[in-house]
Amino acid sequence: MSRTKIKDEIERIRDVSWSNPLKVCELQHYYTGTFCFPLGPEFGCGGSINITESQSFTLSGKFALKGAEIGASATFTSSTAWSKSSKPCEWCKPEICYIDSVLEVWECEHFLDWYSWKSEFKRFTPGRAQIYPNCKTDKEKCDCESETTALHQPNALGFVDNSDQQMLTAMVRTTEFKKKYGTKPSNPKKDVKVASTLVESLFKGPGKPCESDVELVVETNNSKIHRLTGPNSNSGLVLLSKENCGAGNSISIQKNNLLPVLAVGPYTKNPDARIKLIQNNTGNEIVLFEEEALVEVGRLSTIWKEIKLPDVEIVPGENLKLEIELVDNEGQIKATLCENVKMPHFPQA
Repeated sequence: MSRTKIKDEIERIRDVSWSNPLKVCELQHYYTGTFCFPLGPEFGCGGSINITESQSFTLSGKFALKGAEIGASATFTSSTAWSKSSKPCEWCKPEICYIDSVLEVWECEHFLDWYSWKSEFKRFTPGRAQIYPNCKTDKEKCDCESETTALHQPNALGFVDNSDQQMLTAMVRTTEFKKKYGTKPSNPKKDVKVASTLVESLFKGPGKPCESDVELVVETNNSKIHRLTGPNSNSGLVLLSKENCGAGNSISIQKNNLLPVLAVGPYTKNPDARIKLIQNNTGNEIVLFEEEALVEVGRLSTIWKEIKLPDVEIVPGENLKLEIELVDNEGQIKATLCENVKMPHFPQA
């Protein structure tokens, strides 16, 4: 039985909207209570788990409430060492539970030149962490005779971490990235600075003072996550201009042959970015677009480029390939990205 016990207290929250000149957000849910996440691999049959001081674990979980399911992410860093050994006929499914925690779910719209960037923003503020080994007898899995022990171990409470300074996690998922048609082209020098400001605002989030110790996570398709900051951050680039509303999404070229590219990667000193769009025509690669893109550096490196494709024959539904490289001032590649792009089936006017 899950130890997760949460409730939505949105009805008691007064300030459910927040805005500044670049974004508008509305609070959709305000979950409070105990959130439990699976901790690493299961173990048993005499095996053990060993956690060292300052060891970090990336956690992901899904929580059901009133028929809805909400995903969340967290990073646990142990303040002390802890270990647990299983008995020969026991199997353990360890989990970390955060008591007195809060998960906020916001819907936001960001304004980048003439683009509307809509996203779901989730902020998890963890309380004190408790590890539960969750061991019980399983003679089939361990292929042994059942021991004469209780179903659960006497020390089922496991280990209480003595730190209340766990990292806050902010998770963003792009739901729409569209340009208002009939407007002028992007001004790259101005817009890359605006894009970087929007990326920096994700650390702060709506309705909160700035947080310096924040793990920033981007939720991509198939509920996968890309950690931009934190002790277990990814080293590559991630697209924020890609709509992630379901499984297996590609980036879609917009009307008037426009492809907006908003990508974020690790901090890089004096960086450059290179962008290619490649068409695979019966096994032969044709480069449709190849240019440098502007990069603005804050806590992260933000790349912005509005690509205007040439009027070439692109079959609706055909996949193209977008390649991006982030290069430092010594010409070394610091991060890369490769994504599929497709020409959607636009309705006839």
